[in-house]
Amino acid sequence: MSSLGIMSPDMEEIARSQDIIGWQNFTERKISHLILPTQQAYSVAITSKRSNASWVKLLIQRLLHITHSQWTFRNVSLHHICIGTRTKERSNELRAEIYRIIDMPENEFPSDSRHLLDVDCNALHKGSLDTQEKIVYVAKAAIRAGKRARPGKAKWREA
Repeated sequence: MSSLGIMSPDMEEIARSQDIIGWQNFTERKISHLILPTQQAYSVAITSKRSNASWVKLLIQRLLHITHSQWTFRNVSLHHICIGTRTKERSNELRAEIYRIIDMPENEFPSDSRHLLDVDCNALHKGSLDTQEKIVYVAKAAIRAGKRARPGKAKWREA
């Protein structure tokens, strides 16, 4: 908190004290013992009608609101099925794999499965993660089947 900018000497002392406690502890309602006396003095100076207990209660409610908002944002940005970070990363990995398969030499792909290489790139980008996974799965299965069916290659190695 001490890096927040210009503040009074009392607030600088409170900020340093709170810095020692740490941000996570602050968001878990562990506040510096110096905050309440300073707030009490401020309340007297402005003749506030709010009690010190209600001020602390409001502070804690706001801290809970902040931490809950941060938690919600993190969960949505990380796990949401459409916009989550992991979903985007997986989608990018799958698209890279699909492009690698599309760029394979045709002789690596069985002739009866070459139609799988005709992928609409726009549909691929707009497609769901599930659709992208199916494309990769089907293409890899076709490649494996083609390798097993190639003439002249032994299926089993003798020991």
